[in-house]
Amino acid sequence: MRLTTAVRNLASIVLRDPPAVPGLPRARWIHRLAMDDGAKVAVHEVRSYSFSYEDAPSSAPTTLILVHGFNLTAASWFFQLAAVRELPNLRILLPDLRGHGASETTPGTNGPQPMPGLDIERTAIDLAETIRTLAPTGRLILAGHSMGAMTVLGVLRHLSREDRQRIGGIALVNGAIDTFASKGVSQILHSPLVRAVRWLGAQSPSQLEWAKSLVEWAIKPVIAAFIYHGSLDDGASDDFDVLSFHANEIANTPMPTLLGYLDDLTEHDELATAELLADIPGEILVGAMDDVTPPSQSRRIHELWPRADLHEYPESGHMLPVERPEDVNRALLNLLG
Repeated sequence: MRLTTAVRNLASIVLRDPPAVPGLPRARWIHRLAMDDGAKVAVHEVRSYSFSYEDAPSSAPTTLILVHGFNLTAASWFFQLAAVRELPNLRILLPDLRGHGASETTPGTNGPQPMPGLDIERTAIDLAETIRTLAPTGRLILAGHSMGAMTVLGVLRHLSREDRQRIGGIALVNGAIDTFASKGVSQILHSPLVRAVRWLGAQSPSQLEWAKSLVEWAIKPVIAAFIYHGSLDDGASDDFDVLSFHANEIANTPMPTLLGYLDDLTEHDELATAELLADIPGEILVGAMDDVTPPSQSRRIHELWPRADLHEYPESGHMLPVERPEDVNRALLNLLG
């Protein structure tokens, strides 16, 4: 089944040559926030069409914050931006998580050495500072995909009670609240190939990017087989070369970032945030064939957060924002409404 899906996904690109995903619209501002350890995190700001850039940010009644996943950037929310910008007077903030996109790994660095301190706790601290600095007033809607979902959960622990009370809704897409244990991403990150690359990095850090280039030819077939499971044939995602977009996102992620988060991705949990979710409306979305954060993870979130609505989509994998954009858009619009 997976091989058939992979062949179909790749063949559709080769035979039809669809255009690449356009990426983020040109942001009027890219904020570069200095965190408490000195690292700079890039935050893209985009506004709805009716909200002028001449208007003060504080005049926006609602700020939507979209937090991307591991090996991705803010650009992975392109389809959602196209939908929510139709709403009136909305600010949208899209951080590049530490070590991704235009953000630094640790202070003053983006070099080849693997960096300590790249973990979900750190991204949650960064997100809390982003909210305090760029969205100190008004209603907040938070959405996170994959590792971004855990970052959104984690930020609840780092916000004041007053700031948490401003949150009008949370969307968790392909996320988890418990540890990954022996399922999904844990198996991938402890595969022989990943272990070999980590060993090489420990022996000769300067060779990390070279080692990555050796396997980049395999990125697209791998994600075609294990990340997507049929939904690319439907809706807006069928009009774009989503596989090439995703492969390029991975290829552009520095090796220190790829290696830096590995242990934490299998060990981190956000069970302590469950009680903080109780009064917040929510949307939980997962692909029924997600091999990275399996549906059991989203069901666990729903068990701890019964107020949220759980949506499980058939023949779908781990990249719902670009795999089933209309469904993710619908969930966001429901919270924003």
